[in-house]
Amino acid sequence: MHIWSRLQQPGRSSRGAQVAAQSPPALAGGGQSLDPATRSPTEGRFGWDFSRIKVHADSQTKPRVQRSGDGNLSRLNEMLDRLDVPEGEVIRLLGELTSTEKQTVLSDVSYRDRMVAALANSEMADAVDALGATLAVKLAWMAAEGTSYDLVKPRIQAAPAVERGAVLGDRVLLASLRDGLWWWDDFAKCMELLGRTAPDVTALIANSEVERVLETAWLKSNPGVRVVPVQKYIHEEGGWIYLNLITNELVFQTKEGGPDSTSLRLPPAVEDSIVVGDFHTHPQLGPDFQRPPSPEDTETGKGNGVPGIIRTEENGQRKYFFYGPPVRTHLAGGKFRGWSYPGESGGVAP
Repeated sequence: MHIWSRLQQPGRSSRGAQVAAQSPPALAGGGQSLDPATRSPTEGRFGWDFSRIKVHADSQTKPRVQRSGDGNLSRLNEMLDRLDVPEGEVIRLLGELTSTEKQTVLSDVSYRDRMVAALANSEMADAVDALGATLAVKLAWMAAEGTSYDLVKPRIQAAPAVERGAVLGDRVLLASLRDGLWWWDDFAKCMELLGRTAPDVTALIANSEVERVLETAWLKSNPGVRVVPVQKYIHEEGGWIYLNLITNELVFQTKEGGPDSTSLRLPPAVEDSIVVGDFHTHPQLGPDFQRPPSPEDTETGKGNGVPGIIRTEENGQRKYFFYGPPVRTHLAGGKFRGWSYPGESGGVAP
């Protein structure tokens, strides 16, 4: 249970400065005043003047009648204002609100902030369900509380496709969800449930940015036939292709290789991104060098679990060769880190 101090509530001032000026309303006539032993500590605790309070045990005492839809927001505010918030009652009351009252709560960020302070993460998940919130609002409120994959997963799965698509297009919300979850892989699994996928090798090679990066690497390789004496350093160039899970944009990292190899074993970390492919050049065009994938390329690509692209040249024409699987299967999972190669399994399913 979270403790919510009155002094911390947005838009509310401390009652301490109003002790002398305020007192609760009293029923007219009859009743007994509070005895001093009860009155003194009670006034000190609540900051009220109870001198006008009467204890009634006669017909003037009327039971409070609570009707669905009548004063429910006032009751909700009273509950959220308490130091010992009755979480179960709050969630039950949220479900009893009228559609108009629910919309009032959902459109007022102060209700979210107060429930963040009052409820645990599982209770917040129940609360947004009770309010009938859209998936975007559910995830925003749950992320503000701090949540878990086990709570988010069923709500994404139950949401209609149009709501999942709306979440995918909201970068601010996605960043909030990332921060609200414990682990990067949990966020990656949520993104896959929402509909984000890694591009396959066909999509990669058709992408103009991928083509640009490959051509830049090719030119930096100084492609040609090795001659003696050496006139230029012919060497491989390579790198990694990443997918930013929040923006859905491709990001690239490059690395210079040697005369006949490029080590791409340890991809560097790129913010909010996972490796979805790698590439290198085969710039040695003499008869002693092969342009297709080497046995080592083939084995490495299989173990990495992402598509690999080789840029080379045959008969004076640009040529691409491919190795590894055609696509990264899942967004979560990495052999070395969460953003890294997923391994031969293709990653971790949601």
